[in-house]
Amino acid sequence: MNEQIKSIYEDKNILVINKPAGIKTEEFKKLRNQQFELVHRLDKDTSGVLILAKNKKTKDLLQKQFKERKVEKNYLALILGEIKPKSGTIDLPIIRSKKDPRKRTIGPSGTGRNAITSYKTLKLFKIDDEILSLIEAKPITGRTHQIRVHLKAWGNPIIGDPLYNSKISKKISTKLDLYRQFLHAKEIKILNMVFRAPLPADLKKILKCLHPI
Repeated sequence: MNEQIKSIYEDKNILVINKPAGIKTEEFKKLRNQQFELVHRLDKDTSGVLILAKNKKTKDLLQKQFKERKVEKNYLALILGEIKPKSGTIDLPIIRSKKDPRKRTIGPSGTGRNAITSYKTLKLFKIDDEILSLIEAKPITGRTHQIRVHLKAWGNPIIGDPLYNSKISKKISTKLDLYRQFLHAKEIKILNMVFRAPLPADLKKILKCLHPI
């Protein structure tokens, strides 16, 4: 696994990596025969910036920043349809699904945990008769599957997402041969530091298959 891991930044307290899709965050507790503390998490099939602490003191400091919402996280997502308005905020509470324990869903008003995601449309594409949007998504809160759940709730599921899809998004995912969510943590800003991860090859390939409009 170590051969797949690209380091973005390292000092005596932290290691920042570009996490590949397909690996659980928990698997990064040990790298290069060294133990690490998990500061935050990315879904198994989400790629991008992941911060690992080399000691508990650093872990506690960084997690405090996350808890106090002093961290800015920027993701790239390819979604079904054209989200309107082109920029805005999704503010919908999230609860665990009663039908499927793997999933989260939107809770009725007054229930669940508050969840807020801001977004901005970057580019529009077309495949067959469907429009796809490449957006930047910024989770203000940090709920499980938050971006994926919010976009599905708005009728704009992430292409490739096996859990939160629709008939159309699933059909497009199959055509593009993409079976993991097109969701990439491209940037994290924390304690006056900025860490960025380039889009991985599998997602770059998908964009090249699409026609910009």
